[in-house]
Amino acid sequence: ATLPELLAEAPTAPPGAGGLLFLPYLAGERWPLHDPAARGAFVGLTLRHRRAHLVRAVLEAAAFALRHVASPAVAAGLPFTELRGTGGTAASRLWNQVKADVVGVDVAVPRVAEASVAGAAILAAVGAGLVADERAGIDALVAVAERLAPDPAARRVYDVLAPEYEELHARLAATNVVLGSLEAAGR
Repeated sequence: ATLPELLAEAPTAPPGAGGLLFLPYLAGERWPLHDPAARGAFVGLTLRHRRAHLVRAVLEAAAFALRHVASPAVAAGLPFTELRGTGGTAASRLWNQVKADVVGVDVAVPRVAEASVAGAAILAAVGAGLVADERAGIDALVAVAERLAPDPAARRVYDVLAPEYEELHARLAATNVVLGSLEAAGR
């Protein structure tokens, strides 16, 4: 199946993916875990789960990772009121909504979702004299096309699952070391 086909299936699974969590540590994890031995895992998988549940769990994991990274800043009292959806994931309305629901802030999707392209265009416009400065370029090019607010019902589900997601790494850490040593030994 293609990514668009998978993303089209994901909304058929409920928030919380029917009791399925995914750890997205397919290449270890930098912040906030600092653990190169971390591994990905589906936890809670049953016979009743379908592909849509797995896809939704992957989307939710990406959002839980954002929440996990942001939590120290939020705990320190730093203002955190919105996420900007950029890059390829910005094209998925469901993924943006999941981020809003999990993190608990609005997700703003810019009209030009490719931030690198937008930044390069702004700098080129400044260099060519088409705009006075970077601020003028930003004001001319950067606009929010869609804003998604958190859904309170989904938020309640994710508030229950977030601590479980964050604790799963620690629960699986010793197993991940053993699995990594087997992989390194070619077994």
